[in-house]
Amino acid sequence: MKAKILSLLITLAVSASLVACAGGSGSADSDSSANAAAEDESDVKDNDSEGNGNGEVKTVTMWIPALYDMPLASEVQDAMNSVSEEKYGIHYELTFVNWGNYEQQINLALTDDELDIFTPGSFFDYYKNGQLADITEYYEAAPDDVKSAWGERYINTMWVDGALYGVPHIADYGHYVSLNLDQEVADQYGITQDQELTMEEADELLAKIHEDFPDRYTLGAGGGTYLFANGFYTWDPMDDTVGVLADRGQSTVVESVFDNEDFIFLAAKAQEWYEAGYVMPDILSNTQAWATMIANNQIAAVFDTYGVNYVDGVVRTRISEVGCWTPSASFGASSWCISANSKDPETAFKALALLFSDSELATCLNNGIEGKNYTKNEDGTISYINGTDAGSSGYGAPSVYWKYPGAQLSQPLDVNGADFFERLEAFNDECLFSKAVGFYFDREPVIDEMSACQAVIDKYYTTLLSGAVDVESTLEQARAEMEAAGEEKVIAEKQKQLDEFLANQ
Repeated sequence: MKAKILSLLITLAVSASLVACAGGSGSADSDSSANAAAEDESDVKDNDSEGNGNGEVKTVTMWIPALYDMPLASEVQDAMNSVSEEKYGIHYELTFVNWGNYEQQINLALTDDELDIFTPGSFFDYYKNGQLADITEYYEAAPDDVKSAWGERYINTMWVDGALYGVPHIADYGHYVSLNLDQEVADQYGITQDQELTMEEADELLAKIHEDFPDRYTLGAGGGTYLFANGFYTWDPMDDTVGVLADRGQSTVVESVFDNEDFIFLAAKAQEWYEAGYVMPDILSNTQAWATMIANNQIAAVFDTYGVNYVDGVVRTRISEVGCWTPSASFGASSWCISANSKDPETAFKALALLFSDSELATCLNNGIEGKNYTKNEDGTISYINGTDAGSSGYGAPSVYWKYPGAQLSQPLDVNGADFFERLEAFNDECLFSKAVGFYFDREPVIDEMSACQAVIDKYYTTLLSGAVDVESTLEQARAEMEAAGEEKVIAEKQKQLDEFLANQ
């Protein structure tokens, strides 16, 4: 009976007549580490709703990662609740947590029953820790048109041992590897958006840029303190990089990342560019985002990854040897889950499903408040208001479509075009999938060795890709330390589990 009621309530979300998201007058505090958009539960009044025939309004808490300060968060929450309380009997209590502190804060919150909905950093780790609720019953009760929002191919990666523990949101699951260029630089050489370059052509272009633009560094740090953004590789790290698969995950032989041919090639290239003066000498202590450095004319180019999204003032090229592909951990990192300690997981699932089915709620969460942080354009896109950007508009969620649930029901930013979400879905379908998609490595049999190996990875991986160290001697040291840490045992166990996974596909 409960399953039938849940199905009916979610169906109401899909068929409801929807209006534009309006502003509210919330008074939640906001700071850089945890921007809480929560109002006191005592202020939530009972009322008749389509969601609960007895007039009860249930509170669901949701923690959301924030890349920017969100002073309008309380108004977004109020706007959502003006819809959800009356229609569904649900009160959303939103907390926006600074991205850098998110995982730490989530782990603390998951120790009690005050958190319902969250997005995990490493899906399988949270599953193994018993922190995720089994949502199989609620998912199976959901209408087919709601399930279709998650896509069978993608949600299948979130089943573990016959049970479902999360739902995916739309994101660039796959990616191209790219050399991003400042618009002025690209124009000088006639480089256009999405133009394909071989790695050799990219190398030759960087030499020209270094000669023609001496007032800025040729290359910036795509990954914080190293040259290549996370994802700029052809090896599948299988979540932890301790044992990888070569050739975009098409190889099924687990090998050490420090023996991977492409890793060694990129490390050597990084050293070559660093020694040629292309790279800032203090890259290992860099704290600036590459987009900021390009905007400030500090750098001319950066190696990055992308799907079908663009950045103002930047031309993105594609490294042709790689194409677009999807690493195995992409889906787990793009999941939304219910806490195993949730006091009411059924209502929590309903609240989560509504964000993928009620476009009014999804638009509020993903776009914000029309007239406050964004305006609508005639072509179906939105723009940040009055020349602001994600960081200064008061609510930068439109730029974080790849992390917030239900983004595909909202309007895309002008820079991405009106058909952005349609192109994104098509792009995801076209990407080459790693053969390990859906595979989760159980570290328990080698937990001590894994911990030791991870420390070595943390010590050498990004350093080797910074260009600031001698590759040959540093690789030799890294391999010796990995051997001492027990890498051979970890790789053997990962290979065994992967073989079992592939045999059951």
